[in-house]
Amino acid sequence: IMTNVSEKYVYSTMTVPHKDPRNKMVQCVSKNTVGEGNATLTILEITTNKTSHLDVFKLLNEVLERPLLFVIVLGTGILIGSLLSAIIACLAVKCL
Repeated sequence: IMTNVSEKYVYSTMTVPHKDPRNKMVQCVSKNTVGEGNATLTILEITTNKTSHLDVFKLLNEVLERPLLFVIVLGTGILIGSLLSAIIACLAVKCL
């Protein structure tokens, strides 16, 4: 089971190593400071991810959902762009 936690959500991905996992039951239990919740889930559909490429839109969506991370990424991009522009401008002035 892989778990990814953001500010508001917890995403869990479960891999079931079985020949035919359809119509199998899974018990899901969640405990936190608010309380406890139980649910019984039935596996109805099998999805396979045969591509190993990075899902850019999913990553972008996660960055945009988290304001602090968005500000850090944007600020880092602006800082690096400004530094590169200043270096190129200085080299252009000194070399000409």
